[in-house]
Amino acid sequence: MSILEKTSAKLGIDRAVMFMLLGRGFAFVAQPITLFLIAKHFNLTQQGFYYTFANILSVSVFLELSLGVVLTQFASHEYTRLSWTKGGSLEGDSQHLSRLVSIARKSLQWYGVLSALLLVLLIPFGLYFLGSNTVSTTVQYELPWICLVVFTALNFLLQPALSIIEGCGRVVSIQKLRLYQSLIGAFSIWLVILSDGNLLAASAMAGSNFVISAVWMRWNFRGFMRQIMIADTRRHTEQISWLIEVLPMQWRIAISSICGFLVSQLFNPLLFHYRGAVVAGQMGMSLSISNVALVFSLAWIGTKFPTYGSLIHAKRYKHLDDVALRSTLQAFFFNLVLSCCILLAVYLIKLYFPQYANRVLSIYAIGALLFSNMTIFFITSMAGYLRAHKVEPLLAMSFVSGVAMATCAWGSAKYFSAEVMVVSIVCVNLLIALPLTIYTFITKRREWHIPAKET
Repeated sequence: MSILEKTSAKLGIDRAVMFMLLGRGFAFVAQPITLFLIAKHFNLTQQGFYYTFANILSVSVFLELSLGVVLTQFASHEYTRLSWTKGGSLEGDSQHLSRLVSIARKSLQWYGVLSALLLVLLIPFGLYFLGSNTVSTTVQYELPWICLVVFTALNFLLQPALSIIEGCGRVVSIQKLRLYQSLIGAFSIWLVILSDGNLLAASAMAGSNFVISAVWMRWNFRGFMRQIMIADTRRHTEQISWLIEVLPMQWRIAISSICGFLVSQLFNPLLFHYRGAVVAGQMGMSLSISNVALVFSLAWIGTKFPTYGSLIHAKRYKHLDDVALRSTLQAFFFNLVLSCCILLAVYLIKLYFPQYANRVLSIYAIGALLFSNMTIFFITSMAGYLRAHKVEPLLAMSFVSGVAMATCAWGSAKYFSAEVMVVSIVCVNLLIALPLTIYTFITKRREWHIPAKET
């Protein structure tokens, strides 16, 4: 084993983590290029429409209701007695295979309805909303908007199969696919912009993602797709009850995710309203910079969640704890190192490039945001561990911390400053969200694991 392989093993950088890091690293590098091309080739009106497209489309988060997370966990439990064939189909225990096929079919129906809703609701609403702008007559937005919604709906149709494939042990394959999507998607956007495609660039990544996913699934998992699409009632008699098994977890995770999503979208608008565009811009860039360490470090634990589910189904709790603890410590080490590097980089920029110093908040505020993200990291790690048991016990925590965060953000924006808002973010995460998560984690782990004997 080479020195590089030994180092990677100690740091926990397996193939899944490597592909995820490569994908996120490329996205991090590609984003400034995309921003530059938009600034160079779009006028201010077109730029406004481009970003408004994304804001309107974010409503799809509420329609999806975090079902992808649920499907991955359910699939990881059923996969414990299954295996992949060379033809890309699943074989093994008939009961587990039947249950897996049943949830795949039902999720396809669910996402089919969601795709139809996206087309029926978002296309006319977007055209009406965008057309209500006084400068809409000078921008050709109709076709780009329709293309964006159509490709997004088509991607929705593929999402359940991708989530289930990931839960069935193909984490490396899924991360490799996402890397390809990131690479080709970014180049697609750049090509459309450079070809004077203007707002069609907004749908370039969605379109390329759909084509890549469809081709990839047909090439690698044609057998699995045939198992889902072709009914065989004689073989697949065992069914997963959506109402009894899936929905209880789904709606709880959905509410938790929506609480986090809404709160994260409050900071900039509140500062924009009460403190002006400059302060909101400083907060936005500071959040983007501080989130880098969190996004990259989550690669270690995010790729392990399907493994958690399989180990839980097999009642291998000691192995589960070993994998979870090791991956969490490895990820935290990376988070800590990267956070220090980010803080040092911001300090040097403020010191030697003072013309850019006012683009972000103070060095103390960024340090506080980095520290706050470390608490979010541990919350995410424990949440993934708990949800791998096919339950969502953190709904109360998400709601309480969400209300507290929204209240503090509003009060600090209206009466104080962005720096005070940062302090409030740290306090809510450190004093409310983290303790509640730790308490739930310890309580539920003791309740679920101690009464059962490991097999």
